Amino acid sequence: MILRYSTRASMYGGFMHDSFPPFDFAMTATEPGGTPVDIEFTPALVDRDRLTVGLRFLWAIPALLYVMAITIVGAICWVVALFAVVATGKWPEALRSWVMKMNRVTIRFDAYALLLTDEYPPFTTD
Repeated sequence: MILRYSTRASMYGGFMHDSFPPFDFAMTATEPGGTPVDIEFTPALVDRDRLTVGLRFLWAIPALLYVMAITIVGAICWVVALFAVVATGKWPEALRSWVMKMNRVTIRFDAYALLLTDEYPPFTTD
């Protein structure tokens, strides 16, 4: 719920959509909808291996370095887009695409690091 709402709030704060996110904390695995931001994954709640959970902080380091690199590029694109939006009134598609890639990568890593899923975050921006 926290990952869902914080993502919705940051997308609103980052001018990715115009509607303020509702205070909806539905405890469901499926996305309840209602906003343009959809986060849907199946949380891993059973059959957890203690070793994989205990060593996750080590295994997350390569993914964290990748996320940091993508986040730096995405943050630069976000700042450049801010000036482009002020000047032209709309998001340039290439900059918006990079910001969305940054958000996807960050959400996948957060879900893995917060032990919500056992699926290792891929090194792609798709």
